[in-house]
Amino acid sequence: MGWDEELEPQALKRWKKWESEFANLFNFAVSRCYIPGGTMSCQLVMHVFSDASESSYCSVCYIRAVCIDGAIYVAFVTAKNRLTPMKKRVTVPRLDLCAAVQGVTLGTKMCGDFQITAQMVRYWSDSQATLRFIKNRDRRFYTYVDNRRNIILDHLKRRKS
Repeated sequence: MGWDEELEPQALKRWKKWESEFANLFNFAVSRCYIPGGTMSCQLVMHVFSDASESSYCSVCYIRAVCIDGAIYVAFVTAKNRLTPMKKRVTVPRLDLCAAVQGVTLGTKMCGDFQITAQMVRYWSDSQATLRFIKNRDRRFYTYVDNRRNIILDHLKRRKS
């Protein structure tokens, strides 16, 4: 079918139905409030999850508020993802490490935006390889791994001070 040809009657009917549903988008709303208004003081803890696969890696940030009255609120804050390089094959453990670096960067930025201390951030990764890279103090790593590991360790040092 060319760009200037008319649609078949069945396809035109489906198109008109789909187009008419756009009016419903005006009723769509996403709450941007992380903690409902009028809530007493709350303890905020940010949770940053990082993960990777062969095709991409990502980090997701949530805020969890525990209020004086016992109410708990959890809200999605932001996410960031990257596609893996196509030209150079990178292993999943290395991509998990990249996701962890991305998570640390995202968490640090969100701390500034929410004006909370770094001690109130929890980082999560299901990658045993990444955890071993971070905890290992005896072995020397290739530059790729070592550079990313150092970014994470520098963040952890600043977090403790």
